Amino acid sequence: VSAGHLVAATRAQQLLVWSRTAMTNAIVTPETLPLGAAYPYDMAFRGEELFVAAGAEGVLRIAMTPALDPLGTITDVRFATHIRVDGDGTLWVTDRARQALVKLLVPAKPIYR
Repeated sequence: VSAGHLVAATRAQQLLVWSRTAMTNAIVTPETLPLGAAYPYDMAFRGEELFVAAGAEGVLRIAMTPALDPLGTITDVRFATHIRVDGDGTLWVTDRARQALVKLLVPAKPIYR
């Protein structure tokens, strides 16, 4: 949940995204964002971006506005299972492959895998 969106992950490897501005309607239909081979283990918002811990795929970076836009994959972690944002905006990811907590560096330019 963020100030502008609600997001849920499904076992079908997709995200369901609801805009809070649409919540005033009687029926609210989510947008769907297929994740391909990525399995969504955990998610965290940082501003208007969503970061998805996606197992062996690494961390997916998704812009939420003005439209859903997958920006790329951050591959600094080999098996991302949990992700959190601390008070200063730093992203922390659990890397199951290294059995470690990793400070995630977000590149200024998206990297695609």
